[in-house]
Amino acid sequence: MNCSYLPHIRAETARDPALLWHWFLPYNLAIKLVLLVFILARGKRLNIAALAALILIFLLPYWHRAG
Repeated sequence: MNCSYLPHIRAETARDPALLWHWFLPYNLAIKLVLLVFILARGKRLNIAALAALILIFLLPYWHRAG
């Protein structure tokens, strides 16, 4: 899923190594965990909660850059 961004991630990591550990990995891990919840969820409420969490996670970069 992240292969297309590999050159960008390598360049940013070379410029700022902490960015990989403080931004790229936690952000991508959070997205993958929510997608796993979608696969394993059986109830309607859990699906709605996972969808809300995914929307908030997708908005996080915009809030991070604006602040």
